Amino acid sequence: MASPSPSSAPERDHKQPRWRRWLIEILIVVLIIVGVRLWMQRGMVDGAAPEIAASTIDGTPVLLSQYADGPVLVHFWATWCPVCGLTQPGIDRLAEDRPVLTVALRSGTVEQVQRHMQREDLQHPVILDPDGAIAARFGVQGVPASFIIDQRGRIRFRNTGLTPAWELRLRMAWMDWRG
Repeated sequence: MASPSPSSAPERDHKQPRWRRWLIEILIVVLIIVGVRLWMQRGMVDGAAPEIAASTIDGTPVLLSQYADGPVLVHFWATWCPVCGLTQPGIDRLAEDRPVLTVALRSGTVEQVQRHMQREDLQHPVILDPDGAIAARFGVQGVPASFIIDQRGRIRFRNTGLTPAWELRLRMAWMDWRG
């Protein structure tokens, strides 16, 4: 068996352990994800949430300020958005036991959105934003966009893009716990 040549020994000494290289790579990926999320949130409203006064597609009047008992999720989406389609089942499950108000942005008539809801078997409350006026007040530039608003009407979380329902649920539970 041949022994390693003297010239290869110093090279091994300069190599980082595999776990350290993986840790650096993971940190780089996390920093990229955080940076992209921050970039996607530019222009989104922070602080006091704009009031929403509208009716759901079934005719129920809604005021955002009526959700003062705890955190509420305001979720902007569109029928034509493929990423929104990925998030909708999770949003629907979240709405079964948490306050959720969704806003269908530029998604057609009441009948078109109702057909979409039936086709996708979705039950959560939806208001229409046919001209994007509500989205503009929130600074929404893309969908899906999520805002979690506390009982004092302050935005505590906002994100554009794919946000898993489990993350939204955890954030809302954290807000309940913190009071």
